[in-house]
Amino acid sequence: MERTRDMGLSMVGKIFWDPQSGQFDIDNKRPAFKKFVRRYMNNGQNRCHSISFYLLSVLLCDFSNNLNPAALQAAIRHMETTFGNGIAWNYSGTPIPWGANNTYIRQLNNYTTKLCNKIRRAAGPALIENELSQFLSHLNSCPYNLRYPVNAGVNWNQAVSEDFDPRMWCYVDVNGNVVSDDRSLPRPMQTTLQVYCTARGMVRPAPVGDGFYLPDTGDGYLMCRMFDLAAQGYLSLRYLNAPQLFLSSSVTTANGNIPANVPYLPSSSNNYPVQAVNPFPADIYFYNVFTAQWQLF
Repeated sequence: MERTRDMGLSMVGKIFWDPQSGQFDIDNKRPAFKKFVRRYMNNGQNRCHSISFYLLSVLLCDFSNNLNPAALQAAIRHMETTFGNGIAWNYSGTPIPWGANNTYIRQLNNYTTKLCNKIRRAAGPALIENELSQFLSHLNSCPYNLRYPVNAGVNWNQAVSEDFDPRMWCYVDVNGNVVSDDRSLPRPMQTTLQVYCTARGMVRPAPVGDGFYLPDTGDGYLMCRMFDLAAQGYLSLRYLNAPQLFLSSSVTTANGNIPANVPYLPSSSNNYPVQAVNPFPADIYFYNVFTAQWQLF
């Protein structure tokens, strides 16, 4: 079934079994965030995800529709590992406490266990739609995947839409210099990628070519896990290779002190617009946290 990508905010947000098509589908609405997450948000529901809710919901539907019960159970566990671990910090400096995060992890694990138990018992598809919906609702509130914009008042999270929302990014030119990043366009002083990363508290290897670099550990972890899901057959590579679903690059137009043709990635860390009609063709590298090397996206 063709799905609408423009998902509105709703208190529903569920996965349901459609007996006519014989498949699970989504209701194209995003569920409300869990109370424990809302408690630490200074702008209500105006938050986005590193990996979009749309992609999460489509993945979960595809897992359920295309995999046998044993493979689906393993896929659900892998998704739990991908999005259920770790914790994200608010860029204003306010963390979600570990106690609240642990409560979230336990709740997610409980719904995962219920879902996997029903799958093992070969329950009919209509009988697991509630557990699938609850699992999706918890994925929506996963602290590790949530983004906190620098300027919450501009509702930039909603503008990111279905794109991947990187915590940090920079662009390295053919001379190996960082010429733009999520903090300023262009950077006031050119510097090497390694010096740049050190200044932001990270030790990273030398660049392997010109293009965009995502040096943040959290971004790298999520990227690695998504590629791992694909390598194990739980995720089609078409999702990772579809820019409209994952990453969108752009160049600036003349705007005040910002010259034209400066490369950037849309992100909650800045307010630069998405220019779908003028994508900037460039390689994108993320930091592989397991190999400690740059990996081409």
